[in-house]
Amino acid sequence: MTDVEKLKSIHDEMIKLTGYENKLNSLEYPYQDTATGVSKYKRASCSGYSEYYMLACNAVGLDVGIIHGYVNGGYHAWNFIYKDGVRYNIDVLWDDAIGNIPSYKYFYKKDDEM
Repeated sequence: MTDVEKLKSIHDEMIKLTGYENKLNSLEYPYQDTATGVSKYKRASCSGYSEYYMLACNAVGLDVGIIHGYVNGGYHAWNFIYKDGVRYNIDVLWDDAIGNIPSYKYFYKKDDEM
């Protein structure tokens, strides 16, 4: 399996198993901003999606990191990996827009493709 195939496999499994959650101070989903939100509750915010994806990719030898920034005036987090000196972005949350059906609009994209 190539590195991109590994990235895609983890991406797709996360989308099948996880739903978006962004309730501030939520007692119902107290770990939404962490990998625990994905692994235990199957619900997470962009931070939870990004942290889980990074940890899952790191576990199979892929050096994936997290970008914390602002998009369209709001806070957002997504992932990145460098290959041959080029940064590729992966936004699992934004690819999870069709209810458990993976999209690849934000998968393995260069900065100018996002």
